Amino acid sequence: MATICDFCGNKIGFLSQQIEFKDGVMGGKCMIKYGLGYKNGFAPGAKEYGKTHTVDDFKKIIAQGKDFSSIQEDSAKQEWLNSKDGQKFQEWLATKQLSDINSDNVLQVGAIYDLFKNIVPLNGLTSLVGSEKDINANQAFLLAELTQQNWLIIKQNDQLQKQNQQIIDLLKKNIEHNN
Repeated sequence: MATICDFCGNKIGFLSQQIEFKDGVMGGKCMIKYGLGYKNGFAPGAKEYGKTHTVDDFKKIIAQGKDFSSIQEDSAKQEWLNSKDGQKFQEWLATKQLSDINSDNVLQVGAIYDLFKNIVPLNGLTSLVGSEKDINANQAFLLAELTQQNWLIIKQNDQLQKQNQQIIDLLKKNIEHNN
């Protein structure tokens, strides 16, 4: 009896690749489509994910417009946040009152954090005292850090503009509906 892919409903050939989920199976074509595999192999962590999740779990990921790469990214982020460096980063976020920052912005804020780590402490006057080499390095790091902050602000402004437009559109629909 042929196995049927729980995602597309097609038959899975006897020698075809497949990922087994707790309650079902995904065929090779869907594996490629959703990032769990390639023509001749499996994506890192795909088999393990299938063994610990249901078909419905992954269908919810698909419904959000995501694929397995987003699960891999989330897993890598979580692994890093649990590491020693990740713990220091979270402590730094707390000192800046950014503990609840949107996950979309964590990578960019992490880049700013990395730049701060490279600044050579010169008695609190990072760009005024010290050797010429240290002053130049600190000024370059500070400029890069400011640039990163500007990109983050631009991204946040863009998000706010999109949200404002959605609110305006909803209000217009509500007014039209009530008239």
